[in-house]
Amino acid sequence: MVEKNLIVDAYAISYKGLFDLKGLLDTINSISAKRGYATSEKRRVEKTVETGRELYMEIRAMKRKQAEHDLALNIRVDLKNIEDAEVSINKVPARIEKGDVKISIDAWELTEYQWRWEQTPWYVFLKSLYDKFIKKVTGKYHGELISDAHYIGENIKAYLELHKYMVKPRNP
Repeated sequence: MVEKNLIVDAYAISYKGLFDLKGLLDTINSISAKRGYATSEKRRVEKTVETGRELYMEIRAMKRKQAEHDLALNIRVDLKNIEDAEVSINKVPARIEKGDVKISIDAWELTEYQWRWEQTPWYVFLKSLYDKFIKKVTGKYHGELISDAHYIGENIKAYLELHKYMVKPRNP
């Protein structure tokens, strides 16, 4: 059975304005790949409401460290009030999105031990002693996981902020 330890809880990014949805998703995938994570889309829900479209996505990024150790990032992208916008990027007309972006990143340390460690409370206690004093695996990758979550979050934030300076609304 897999044991999950939450290391980073809801590293949040908020943005309101112009953005390119395809570019945002490509940025998340490329930054994650640069840090050694394989990404997959876990869930996508899209709705049309009075104020525009709403899109919710969960992206799972996984990195294998050892045979029984994985690092996982759960990236939740929540887009509200999405509208299409015509803009000029370097004097070239383009269509991108406009709306509210909220991104949340959770970082998990996953350990895959056999079921035998969780049969009784005594075994759970022995496993924690073994991990802490003998094998010293628990916490070994916490720094790397925290660094990866912050690196990915800061690069996503920088990508979104870039649209404030690069994109100009078109005048009709």
